[in-house]
Amino acid sequence: MADTYCGKTCGQCIKKQNDECVGCVTENFGGKSEECEVARCCKSLHHSSCYKCGTRGTCLNYHAVKTPNALFLSRWIGILFVIMIASVIASFLTLDMTLEVMPGLAVPGFILSVVLSVFYAVVLLVMSRTNHSYQLAGVCWIIGQVLLVIGFVIGQDSVGAYVLKIFSLIAGLIAAYNEFDAHANVLNDVAEELVDKWRSLWNITICARLAMICGVGLLFMMLDIGVYLILFASIGMIVADVLKFVYLYKSFKAFKRISGR
Repeated sequence: MADTYCGKTCGQCIKKQNDECVGCVTENFGGKSEECEVARCCKSLHHSSCYKCGTRGTCLNYHAVKTPNALFLSRWIGILFVIMIASVIASFLTLDMTLEVMPGLAVPGFILSVVLSVFYAVVLLVMSRTNHSYQLAGVCWIIGQVLLVIGFVIGQDSVGAYVLKIFSLIAGLIAAYNEFDAHANVLNDVAEELVDKWRSLWNITICARLAMICGVGLLFMMLDIGVYLILFASIGMIVADVLKFVYLYKSFKAFKRISGR
């Protein structure tokens, strides 16, 4: 445990780095800890740190210091949540049963899905200021969408398109891992139960995406097995998306709560 009330080491503290520290446990800066809400609170309650307090999880003073990006994260995770809703709606435009009735929706539906995915990736890149894994996730999402677009242009039923789809799925797998890892990391001092849920979601996602990759790869060798694998993978990906949808909303609410907005 660091020699600070909030538990953050001085090397991690932006105020310390900017010479704006008002003093803490060791009173190295002129005994100004009374100017720090966290220090004042701990002193009044006779706690040596916030970790001795049972209300730390909901304390706005604690999170204002420990999670200074809470408001920023609540806003952008909320945007990710909205994009996911739009993506679900867009996916209905490209379903086989939809295209049987309105085949003209194939191109608009594909374009809308790609645009929303790129927008999602851009938001992850914006969030990378809080955790580097968001950056890698955003870049991989964009690479995956570029590969899908190329496959769509050369013809979705061609061998090249299937190969590109496999590489797109691999890029999506890397993106998902880094996004979930970033969400878990930024939530570490905010909602521990969500940290575990984001990490466990990776297990479902990797199984579903690996099954999809194998299914697409087997379509030209063992058609029946490939089709069944793709069906199994599709169900798994739907389950993963539903859980992701729920966890994004809960993460948004968690950051919104501690930001006091």
